Amino acid sequence: MPIRKELATITDLETGARVIPSGSDLYRQGEICSTYYVVLSGWIALSALLDDGSCQILDFALPGAVLGFQSGAGAPMYHSARCLSVVRVYAFPRGNLDTIIESNPRLAVLLCRQIASDEARAHDHLTNLGLRGARERIARLLLEIYVRIRRRLPAERGEIIELPVSQGHIGQALGLTYVHVCRTLQVLRVQKIVCSKSSIRQPWWQLRGSRSMPSIANTMFASPNPAERIFRPSGMQRAVCPPGGCPWKPMRRPA
Repeated sequence: MPIRKELATITDLETGARVIPSGSDLYRQGEICSTYYVVLSGWIALSALLDDGSCQILDFALPGAVLGFQSGAGAPMYHSARCLSVVRVYAFPRGNLDTIIESNPRLAVLLCRQIASDEARAHDHLTNLGLRGARERIARLLLEIYVRIRRRLPAERGEIIELPVSQGHIGQALGLTYVHVCRTLQVLRVQKIVCSKSSIRQPWWQLRGSRSMPSIANTMFASPNPAERIFRPSGMQRAVCPPGGCPWKPMRRPA
């Protein structure tokens, strides 16, 4: 959490922290947000709502994230931020950011790195939705969250992380129906990759560390840095994707 550590050298994040209940919104789509938020603990779903009421979860914000960025100066928020668990955030007015950066240029570099990482993850989500089946999509999402939290791949069976997400959240993140998610998760339960410890008020899932996860997700992570990942797409040999591009050549369609 480099941004959090850098901000901690400027101000006391813990003293000024706010506690936000589960189910509350930090901000809503269409609002003008005048505040930036540093997530200290908890999970937040970033989602977009269509006119017909359907919802697409764009990403899950984890501790260390900075939220509240707009698509343009003075523009309304293009997404909502809803707490999936009890969340602690440090909030500071939007107008204070320039002053903070002037006194600490390293913070600007760290913010640029976060934005670049968020963009890479958004591209990865688009690939996941467009090219993978339901089982691969869910496994990929769970593996991504595991790597984001632990900063490494599952090493041994029995390692556990807890996810405060429901089957509906997974479906909204991956473009799958509730029934499809339910059936696919049942397969992963049988494989002892996930288990449910949900209650009526709060759904929770446990992701158990398993070395089979990368192969199920039809990909492999070599590093939390997207530019240094190792992919194993279907029908292609395992290869390293350097920042300059992929070493394999795409197949040409017959004329």
